[in-house]
Amino acid sequence: IQESAEIENFRYWAEGSAYYKLWKVIGVLHSRAEFTKGGNVPLLLLSHLGGEGTIRGYDFGVFSGTNSVVMNAEIRAPLNFTSLDDPDNPFVLADFHVFLDSGACWSSPQTFDQELFHSGFGCGFNIMPVKKGMLTVDYAWRMETNGVWSVNAGFFF
Repeated sequence: IQESAEIENFRYWAEGSAYYKLWKVIGVLHSRAEFTKGGNVPLLLLSHLGGEGTIRGYDFGVFSGTNSVVMNAEIRAPLNFTSLDDPDNPFVLADFHVFLDSGACWSSPQTFDQELFHSGFGCGFNIMPVKKGMLTVDYAWRMETNGVWSVNAGFFF
C-alpha cells in the first residue's frame, strides 16, 4: 500500500462455522475475530458485542473496541422435523436450543486479557414458518447477573 494513500484504517475479519448432526440433535460452533488498524478509528469501524448473534444476555453493543473475538456454541433439537429438506415437513418448523456465548472487545494499545471476556448462556426456541424466515425467542443469563429475554425475527432471501 502506498504511503500517500488516503485510506488510513483497515479491518481484518475472520469467521468460521461448523455444524454436526448427531442422531436428532445438531451441534453448532461459530467464531468471529475482527481487528481494526489505523489512526483515529471511526465509530463505524469499531466492533460491538452484546445482544443477539454475539453475547446473548447482554444489551446490544454494550462492549466495543477496535478489536473483538466472539465464540458461540449451540445444541439444537428439532421438535417437529428431521431434515430441513424433507418435503413432508409441517408448515411451521420448530426447534429448541441451548447455547453458550463468550467474547471480548478491546482497543489498541490495550493488552488482551482474560478479564476482558464476558459470557452468557441460556436456552430458547427457533420457529421457522414455511422455511422463509425465523423467529427466535431466547432467555439468556449473564455470568455476573440476572437473565434477559430477547426476540429476533428475520426473513430468508
